[in-house]
Amino acid sequence: MKQDWTDLLWELWGALAVCAAAAMVPGSRFCTTPELALPGLALAAVVPAGWAVWDVFAQPPQPLEPEQLLEPVPVVDWAAVAAQSV
Repeated sequence: MKQDWTDLLWELWGALAVCAAAAMVPGSRFCTTPELALPGLALAAVVPAGWAVWDVFAQPPQPLEPEQLLEPVPVVDWAAVAAQSV
């Protein structure tokens, strides 16, 4: 399955939110331990920065090609239509 950058950035943000919710329970020593808090803060800064970089450098999608019929449209024989309706 093809992944694009928006999926990756949303997954990183989701992981950040889940980790923050799990680590910030009352009485947790997470906030006072730099070995744990600094990587979390770095991830919290990298994800929005990644969104900003993606927003600036993202290429707009190519326009769609004009639609074309798969087969030619048959000509309507109005005399035959009138004969069937009588």
